[in-house]
Parts: sequence; C-alpha cells; structure tokens
Amino acid sequence: MAAEVLSFHQAKIAALHLIPVTEGRFEVLVGDQLIFDKRATKRLPQDGEVEAAVAKALT
Repeated sequence: MAAEVLSFHQAKIAALHLIPVTEGRFEVLVGDQLIFDKRATKRLPQDGEVEAAVAKALT
C-alpha cells in the first residue's frame, strides 16, 4: 500500500510513516486529515482505496 501511494504521489509527499499499533487500529492520515479509519468503516481498505483518498486529499 505504501509503495502504491508513493508510486503515484512521490513528488507531493515529503514523508511517509508506517506506525505499528495495537487494538486492530488502521488509520491513514494526510497531514492532520484522517482519510481512512478502520474503526469507522469496520473494514480494511479495498485495493486502490487509500491511494484514491490520498490523491483527493492532495488536490
């Protein structure tokens, strides 16, 4: 997933952090904006979903 995001948006991304957490959390943020939250959706993202959300947040 990180590789997919970087392959499309590397020129616009200064840093990409993968932070292991517990309790089944999976969150994706662009800056301070939460763009995906497993707790809210009750599922993991589908293929391409995070990349599309990053693209939207970067525009």
